[in-house]
This record gives sequence, structure tokens and C-alpha cells, in this order.
Amino acid sequence: MRDNPHLIGADLAKVRAFRRRKAWIAILCMIGVVTLAAFDIMSIGVAAIIAIGIILVTRCIDSEEAWGTIDGDVLILIFAMLAVGLALEQSGAVAMMVGWVKPLLAGQPAWVLVFGIYFFALILSELLSNNAVAALMTPVTLAIASELGVDSRPLVIALMIGASACFATPIGYQTNTIVYAAGDYRFVDFVKIGVPLNIITGVSTCFAIVFFMT
Repeated sequence: MRDNPHLIGADLAKVRAFRRRKAWIAILCMIGVVTLAAFDIMSIGVAAIIAIGIILVTRCIDSEEAWGTIDGDVLILIFAMLAVGLALEQSGAVAMMVGWVKPLLAGQPAWVLVFGIYFFALILSELLSNNAVAALMTPVTLAIASELGVDSRPLVIALMIGASACFATPIGYQTNTIVYAAGDYRFVDFVKIGVPLNIITGVSTCFAIVFFMT
């Protein structure tokens, strides 16, 4: 059929050309979202929705392309893990784990507290959302700092970074899950790369906090 000179093959191209003339719109939208959220002018969720509207109206992408990027499996996994996290919170399982760690950290020097809180938050964050981990551990962190008479700021900073620096599982953070699906990775790929990255990031962060803030 291909060699027949009297047959013309026609098909719709599934790959669309880059719209380079509209790239500046997408770049400005991204910068705008980050700027509005960074200066607390608007929540990042609202800013992102407005940016998406601008991108669609200006035809940087069309609605078909936008819907085509939504992966149903990723959405189901994200919502399922939110349900698991809520169940752990409501059942008291997370509070029980926090209660186990608190006696171990009490009476320790500041650098041990920084490392302990960071890596405990990191472990929890591999299973729960970073918001849940921060909300659960902040009161405990402040109580430990008050009892020991140490500055709470280094401990809270360690907690916040540790809760948001989880790389060892695709379910610890939504962006991990999105990359997991888009890149066709396996669960073990995150473990092999994420665990060393967790250790390097954690040790570097904790040493920086101890050096500059304690």
C-alpha cells in the first residue's frame, strides 16, 4: 500500500508543534503564581487556577491537551493516600508514634534534637502528607523546646524541612506521585535513589541549622 503511487495515505498527526510565540505567557504565569504565593498576596491554589485560566484563554494549550494530561490512576492514588493519612490521624496511630519519640528526645543536647526531629518528621512524611506531619509534630516540638529551655526555632525549621523533603516513596508527596506515573518508574526506583538523597539532604540541612542557629 505504501508503494502504490495511486494511493494517498492520510492520517491526523498526534504530535502538535510547539507554540513558541506563546511561551512567554506560560513563563509569566508561572512567575506570577510563585510571586503571589511568596509575598502572601494570594494562596498558591487560587493563583494556580487563575494562571491555568489565562493559559487556556490565550491558547497556550487547548482543552483537549489539558484533559489529556490528567492521569486518573495518579488522582486515585493521591486521594487514597489522603484517606489513609486521615485514618492514621483519627485512629491516634500517629499521635502514639509521636509519644514514643518524645521521651527519647527529652534531655538531649540541641544538635541531637535537631537531627531527631528532622529524621522522625522525614519518616512520617514518607507515609503522610507534609501538612499532617507538621500539624501533628509542631506542638510536641514546641513542648520539648520549652521543657529543655532551648530555642524552638531551629527545631521547628528542622521539622518543616524534614516534613517536606521526602524522596524515598512515590506516595509521600503529590509531586512524587505525578513524577512516578509520568516517568514510568517503579516503587523501588524511588527507594534506591530517594534513601541516599534523604540522608544527604537531611545531614546537610541539620548541620546547617546547628551551625547557624544554635
